[in-house]
Amino acid sequence: MMRPLSALAALTMMAACTSSPVPPDEWVDFSGLAPVAAGNQYLLCGPAVCPAAGEPGEALRFSFPADHVASVVAGLEPSAVQRQLDNGDYQLKYVAVTPIARFRDDVDVLVHADSEYTAEIAIYSRSRVGKSDFGKNKSRVDALVESLKAELGEPLKPD
Repeated sequence: MMRPLSALAALTMMAACTSSPVPPDEWVDFSGLAPVAAGNQYLLCGPAVCPAAGEPGEALRFSFPADHVASVVAGLEPSAVQRQLDNGDYQLKYVAVTPIARFRDDVDVLVHADSEYTAEIAIYSRSRVGKSDFGKNKSRVDALVESLKAELGEPLKPD
């Protein structure tokens, strides 16, 4: 009798952790992110945006102004909530839902205006539940990058 009840309690808790279809109220501070160590998250970020966690080869820059790039991201993810920061950067966040298990994962995007005509993008995807995502967060970020390339063309080469 205890096993079915325990299983029901576990499923209820899991559903509560994954049920919210809206992003959390907090905004991610990309400048304070540490290198990703857990298997249930993925970060694509250059050192200009993520000084402590960014890798030089991961800078994703496009030859478009930040407002245009942010509007493209919003078009690709219509459920994204967006805000503009005081420094001219744009931040977007949305919830991605896995197709089979319906897990909710949080995705944050920062569009950094590194000049009037260019923008660098940072993407941070993480699962709400579990210690491993079986590569889903990385594949989600890769898919968003490919969609951005289709809309904006190839990213700028590193300096």
